[in-house]
Amino acid sequence: MRNTWFFIIVLVLGLSTITGYAGDRFVPGEFIAKFKQGGEVGILRTLLADQGLEVVDTFDGIGAVHLRANGEVDTLSTLSTLGLSGVFEYIEPNYILSIGATPNDPEFSQLFGLHNSGQTGGKADADIDAPEAWGVTTGSRAVLVAIIDTGIDCTHPDLKANCWRNPGETGKDSQGKDKTSNGVDDDKNGFIDDFQGWDFANNDNDPFDDNKHGTHVAGTIGGVGNNKEGVVGVNWQVSLVGAKFLTDTGSGTLANAIKAIEYTTLIGAHLTNNSWGGGGFSQGMYDAINQANAAGRLFVAAAGNSGSDNDQKPQYPSNYELPNVIAVAATDHADALAGFSCFGAMSVDLAAPGANILSTVPGGGYAKLSGTSMATPHVAGAAALVKAAFPTIDAMGLKSRLLAGVDRLPALNGKVATGGRLNLLSALETDNVPPDALEDLTVITADLTSLTLSWTATGDDGTSGVASGYQLRYSTRPITSEKDWAEATAVQISLTPVQPGQKETYTLTGLNFDTAYHVAVRVFDNANNLSALSNPTSGTTKKVNLVFLDTMEGSAEAWNLSGTWAISDEKAANGQKAMSDSPGTFYKNSSTFSITSKPLTVTAGRTVVVDFLHQYDLEPRYDWAIFEVSIDGGKTFSTISRFTGMSKGWERSIADLTQMLQAEAQLVLRFTVLADRSINKDGWFLDDVRVITGAQ
Repeated sequence: MRNTWFFIIVLVLGLSTITGYAGDRFVPGEFIAKFKQGGEVGILRTLLADQGLEVVDTFDGIGAVHLRANGEVDTLSTLSTLGLSGVFEYIEPNYILSIGATPNDPEFSQLFGLHNSGQTGGKADADIDAPEAWGVTTGSRAVLVAIIDTGIDCTHPDLKANCWRNPGETGKDSQGKDKTSNGVDDDKNGFIDDFQGWDFANNDNDPFDDNKHGTHVAGTIGGVGNNKEGVVGVNWQVSLVGAKFLTDTGSGTLANAIKAIEYTTLIGAHLTNNSWGGGGFSQGMYDAINQANAAGRLFVAAAGNSGSDNDQKPQYPSNYELPNVIAVAATDHADALAGFSCFGAMSVDLAAPGANILSTVPGGGYAKLSGTSMATPHVAGAAALVKAAFPTIDAMGLKSRLLAGVDRLPALNGKVATGGRLNLLSALETDNVPPDALEDLTVITADLTSLTLSWTATGDDGTSGVASGYQLRYSTRPITSEKDWAEATAVQISLTPVQPGQKETYTLTGLNFDTAYHVAVRVFDNANNLSALSNPTSGTTKKVNLVFLDTMEGSAEAWNLSGTWAISDEKAANGQKAMSDSPGTFYKNSSTFSITSKPLTVTAGRTVVVDFLHQYDLEPRYDWAIFEVSIDGGKTFSTISRFTGMSKGWERSIADLTQMLQAEAQLVLRFTVLADRSINKDGWFLDDVRVITGAQ
């Protein structure tokens, strides 16, 4: 069994991506850390002194500290030493974060705005319906939006009237001095003279934009409307505050980002715009965003500009799994996913216009920029406008309206969770009429791991209009009450409702074999009104024939092992043992090691499924656990699934191989850990590996 101090380093380093690669840069010799509660102060002081470290700042909101070495140190080596000490809840490098790269491809050279008539050669109405929404409201200065970025040029004529003035730091003090410059923390929030926000990059009260990125974002959210100047934002009037942590180069540190997030929560910003990213998972940043969530603040974040799938390669901060986070992809003037935009059917919520967006820049000018950085303020601006229309709505209500009201598009189906692009008018609709409940929900077919459902669509208002989407939940117990619904397993489905009266079908996957399931569905509209529960229905997945089973409780004779793979009693999903890539220690860097099954004969014509339980802790994005199969006895292999980062305990993975098999096959399974040259962790554990076929 592994010693306790080994377990501690798993928790610590499992929370961060630490590499020498340019993709995850950090400030040498600097760390963000949280000491364990009840730790001995003397031990802490000795440890810091031995490593030549000092506390240079504190994060009171999340209970963490900023550490800095007094001289040159090997950052990664010091990080490992500190982690192994056992005195920290977590410790991570002070990552360098930045605005996303701005594409300059000629295809992005044409402008489309908040209203698209096809004037740029794009698709008419490929927009967020802003003019229609302005018939409802043009915004309110009672809504405070914090722009965490490179700052804001609040002297810009199209922004000045919408820049926030801190009421506690403006006017005259008791001695008749101007509170904006009297050198006193008049509102006692810990920041002296923060009358217009704060510059965390330079630690002063002037968050002026010396880049252009933050000012461009500000113009999209709240360029002053109806003033005969330049552009108009999503909000004609709103209050914008700059929380600057990115420098003139467009980069900044994790420490300053955490401070900026804490500050915006402190001053009561209703939401924040976060058009930046970088580094790996940071527990410190997670805690800061979670603190904002607890305070009811929305956190709108850019999905990233690398054009990759965030489900497979997480981008932070948009990938933090917190209720208040909205992750935003970018579309172009034809309602297509922009070529640069990251996406993710599970990890990115919606898309918004982000290609060649005209907005404000410092010095009173205007410029066109592209990126998910430009899409994000459309969504943040929309949240602010909805808040203006519904002042008592909370953060979750804002998020629900924005996501439920999207225009669902074929180009976004399977690319973002909602399958749609922001529609501001729909998010603002005043509608208290929910869709009618489904009355004929039925299981029409059952397979080994799936049930196919059918129902007749209702509508948006009762049976009128087209609804926005469906919520589905399942359980091994009947779902007939709100309590049953709350306790059932929720499924995120991207299914665009059809016209009322037409038939819909959906296949619920990932189920266990030979198991009775109860299913219920609710319909929701663009105002997030939910129907009542559907009629109850149920179905039973098919029985199976067991072709292969290894519970890992005996020997490893069913496998060919390479590297350090072995059966271990360190942990198990069931029983006492499991297969581990590195029993009792961490896996080795710069290595590839596998377990491969002996050939198994399977016959085409019946469902064939591989099913296994696993748990993993790997360096996110750089180390991978890979499951492959061969149907020719091990001559060639096909990748079925890849895993990185940390699992949420033991998870079941199911792979349906039916479509791969055209004749009798010699099936071989292979499980491989692929590790790069830096950071080794607990690795991959496997249990109860099965190959099954449908019963005849």
